[in-house]
Amino acid sequence: MTAWALLVLGLPLLTFVLEAVRGSVSLESVLLLYLMVVVSVAALGGIMPGLAAALAADLLANYFFVPPYGTLHIQAQDHLVALLVFVAVAAVVSILVELASRRREDAARNRAEADLLARLSRTPVGQVSTENVLDDIRRTFGMAQVQLQTVDPQAGWRTVSSSGEPAP
Repeated sequence: MTAWALLVLGLPLLTFVLEAVRGSVSLESVLLLYLMVVVSVAALGGIMPGLAAALAADLLANYFFVPPYGTLHIQAQDHLVALLVFVAVAAVVSILVELASRRREDAARNRAEADLLARLSRTPVGQVSTENVLDDIRRTFGMAQVQLQTVDPQAGWRTVSSSGEPAP
């Protein structure tokens, strides 16, 4: 939600500020400032808000900072190249920020699993109860309940042990 708010409020606010100094700021500087907002949106919200911010920033830059102002028409070829490169870079950066965020989450989960396994491996086998193991798993991963189940060929699934609140 913060990413969408930054997109909806941040880009127009930046445009308003930059438009006041349009004559003294180059298109490249404008695009770099927009890129900063796009990267922030992608870092906060992921790919979809990031791509939306990249497209919105490109359209805002074209409309307000590329002559003729107030249109989406582009007269100079170098402006077209700058806008195309901007939207491509902003899209790629949005995707990479999302992938980095996913990798960070995966790493945190892998670390939690490794810490849990290390704790369990330090306890002698005879002193480990199923309930304690399930309770460790439930707390480590922030679950409401964990169950150990087995399959009985005649009766189907049967709960052997559980930890936490009863399952619905």
